[in-house]
Amino acid sequence: MSINKKTSNSTFFALLILVNQHFWKSMSGPFLAFIFPLILVCTLGFSLGYNSAFPGAFVMGIIAIGLNILPATIADFRKSSLLKRIFSTPIKPMKILLILCFFFFVLMIISFCTTFSLSILFFVKYYNIGQVINLPGFDNVSLPSFSQVLSHIDWVGFLYSTFLVIILSIILGLTIASVFKEPSTINSISLMLLVVTILLSGLAIPNVVVRNNNILWFFSYVATPFKPVVSISIESYNGAFFEDNSFMDTLRQINPSWEQMFNLNGSSWYNINSTYSIFNSIVLPGLNTGEAKLFDKVDKILNNVLPYVWISVFLPIIFFKFKWNNR
Repeated sequence: MSINKKTSNSTFFALLILVNQHFWKSMSGPFLAFIFPLILVCTLGFSLGYNSAFPGAFVMGIIAIGLNILPATIADFRKSSLLKRIFSTPIKPMKILLILCFFFFVLMIISFCTTFSLSILFFVKYYNIGQVINLPGFDNVSLPSFSQVLSHIDWVGFLYSTFLVIILSIILGLTIASVFKEPSTINSISLMLLVVTILLSGLAIPNVVVRNNNILWFFSYVATPFKPVVSISIESYNGAFFEDNSFMDTLRQINPSWEQMFNLNGSSWYNINSTYSIFNSIVLPGLNTGEAKLFDKVDKILNNVLPYVWISVFLPIIFFKFKWNNR
């Protein structure tokens, strides 16, 4: 009994080492897991501010791992002669799949923690004084200090949404590998989904624009499973960080009622009757400056229900369609 257990453990670690070596041999894996999210954090953080850019950028490494690296790894294993040799041993195919999922689950956590820690390091100079950015119609807007932002995060909702992103990423990656067999097709589908997620989850296109355009709003929930969980992350991260600062002073002078929009204590991801509204400074056709609604009751319901709907749709596909061979 102990010998079998020892053999099983040695097999587990041997396969884990094999998957780890495969990950670090490719350039795309480490780039998407660690470099890509940091590029987003720096690019968006220094231009838009850490309050609006970070919630989505923190989890983009997780999404990239699930959408791109996981299915690509499965496709590579299918093509390799190494897999045939493994299957000639008593090791069951399901065990290899579970080890892959375990490896990428841990990798996603490491990617998130690395991105979060380095982001604090990159923006540490704003920890006590606050970042100054330029918004249309305002000069030198001073955001709350980074320490204020961190202290007002709803950590339960933020970590909950991160966990959902991890689960969705793994399941969606396995679904892609189950439905499509050819590496070129897998890479094309994965890249398309990643681009759509970046565009519609609130990173490339501001959430206020997506929410106030009916077509974009509908398409964002249909085209990417990550829209709901990123929305929970955004609302949980922003908490109630707008307090006493120069931005609020400016808003009070323009319209005292706008101050209430920034007190987000009354808005939470689990309270479907609360409305998350912000002051909108973006002037685009069909979108005026002033109050902008990001998440209302309909959004809250979708954000809390859709992740589990997507999971319930993808799991049967994996169960019935996944095969290690291409036949």
